[in-house]
Amino acid sequence: DGARPGLLELLPAAGRKPLSESFFHDAVHLNNRFFVASDNILNLGPKTECALAEYAGGDSDFGVLLVVRYPDAGKAAEAAALFRKSYVPEADSDGAALTENKNWTMLKIKDALLAVVFDASSKEYAGRLAAAAFR
Repeated sequence: DGARPGLLELLPAAGRKPLSESFFHDAVHLNNRFFVASDNILNLGPKTECALAEYAGGDSDFGVLLVVRYPDAGKAAEAAALFRKSYVPEADSDGAALTENKNWTMLKIKDALLAVVFDASSKEYAGRLAAAAFR
């Protein structure tokens, strides 16, 4: 019950799978929806807001978008650094890495917002999803 969390509005509508979006605060709830790591490598907690959705755009584009709002830009930068070190140390200058499953993960940050795309079909699609969260 209650008002729809505003952070959900940052999840782009194009390609979003029906009923795949969710709103939560901590790593346990993230891992229940999409397992990332046993440790809290995104520094999620009661003061963070998280929105997650699955995407399938067209015949071959797919991915999972996570958007996290931190209390301030410094906390977002700390989380981005920890995530990069722990999850995608091989990420390129765009924040993208091809993972073991041959899909792409991408990390983007803007002020207190962090966007992470998991299991994307291509680096380009990951970039479009991440950029759409900052519109």
